[in-house]
Amino acid sequence: MKIGQRLLDELAMLARLRFEDSEREGMLRDLEAILDYVGKLEELDTREVPPTAHLFDVTTPMREDRVERVLPADEALRNAPEYEGTALVVPKVLE
Repeated sequence: MKIGQRLLDELAMLARLRFEDSEREGMLRDLEAILDYVGKLEELDTREVPPTAHLFDVTTPMREDRVERVLPADEALRNAPEYEGTALVVPKVLE
């Protein structure tokens, strides 16, 4: 797949990346090679392959969910830069 300079600029902006002029051509080549490889993978017939999350059959040990020692509010807030009662004070983010 061909990636142009404009798409590279958009991707860089979304990923918050900056490329030197000397890096741009190599990045275009690398991204195109990755997309070509993914395109080849899409050609594979995977209808008979069951979906998996792990290569190996992994079981996760489960434990009972129970309440144990509860940290008192004053102890939990002891190192907080600022608190009011039992709540943390944080900078306002919405007007």
